Amino acid sequence: MVKRIEKFGAHKITIELADDHAVVREGIRLLLAGEKDMRVVGEARDGSEAAQLVRQLQPDVLIMDILMAPVDGIEAAREILKENPSVKIVALSACSEAEHVKPMMDLGAKGYMLKQDAVKNLPGAIRQVQKGDLCFDPAKAKHLNPESPALRGPKKKIQVSFRKVPGSKLEQKIKGTVPSA
Repeated sequence: MVKRIEKFGAHKITIELADDHAVVREGIRLLLAGEKDMRVVGEARDGSEAAQLVRQLQPDVLIMDILMAPVDGIEAAREILKENPSVKIVALSACSEAEHVKPMMDLGAKGYMLKQDAVKNLPGAIRQVQKGDLCFDPAKAKHLNPESPALRGPKKKIQVSFRKVPGSKLEQKIKGTVPSA
């Protein structure tokens, strides 16, 4: 099922959502509905539908899960970026393993974010990639290949978001219990 949402009004960042879970798509749509500069223009359940909608709607940004069936986000990103290299893909996934992160980055995704961080960081990440910058969780940025298509062209600003993990050195440093280097 491809869900198309028509474009209306002044220019906004147009966004397509691709996730195999309807509740995730609904949650992201509701999250972004409060952003005056953004409009969700379409939703897809898998990578094949995502590619079809990108062809039809030409969104500015595609927020796409990686683990979808029958066509996953990595295969879809390969097809989408070959046909439409101007679309900015932000991978939104529950997976943090390198075998999922690295292929998306190597294909040219402009961002990679864990779903658990979306409520706090997704709107800002969308704005960053729309401006031409990259947005990666700091733990994922280490997987960036200097030859990655995402890094080609003019120098890019990379925005990272930090999560405080209870008891972590970052949290201790914020609280002042670990001396800074």
